[in-house]
Amino acid sequence: MALKVLRRACGFSLFELLLVLALLAMVAGLAAPGFVRLSRSAGLSSAANQLLRGLHLARSSAVMRAETAVWCLTPGDTAVCVDGDSGARGWMVFLDRDGSSPVEFRPGDELLRQVLLPEGIRVRTTRPAITFWPTARAASTGTLRVCASGAEIPGRSVIVSQTGRPRVHEEAASCAE
Repeated sequence: MALKVLRRACGFSLFELLLVLALLAMVAGLAAPGFVRLSRSAGLSSAANQLLRGLHLARSSAVMRAETAVWCLTPGDTAVCVDGDSGARGWMVFLDRDGSSPVEFRPGDELLRQVLLPEGIRVRTTRPAITFWPTARAASTGTLRVCASGAEIPGRSVIVSQTGRPRVHEEAASCAE
């Protein structure tokens, strides 16, 4: 007489699978806002560091080339300096060869770099342009507040001292309109 071996089916039932999927969806739903906030904060830090690199470029270019260099906000991909409260979408660094006042990019000036800001990032400044003179310790002072549009995350401040040294300030910038 042959013995019958009963085998139990291996795997998950449909109910168990749906239960695990529901729990995973609930955990993902709870974690998603944190990931969005983290992503926006990282983008804001990246934009502040990019501005810092641009200011360092202007400072070093002024010293190395023995010419006045200017960092200013632009309305986009055009080489025009704008006020920090006028909806700037980018920034540029150029050598101001004619020493124009007010500072503006003119024929004969050399454009060193032009960058568009990431989507959703805005920059407000205390002055429309920051000028670096050819001496190693001379610049116009200024504060740039980098903010994410419509976000509750605190902004960052980039401060340029009178000696021309730019730095990111550790306290959060006020991004109020």
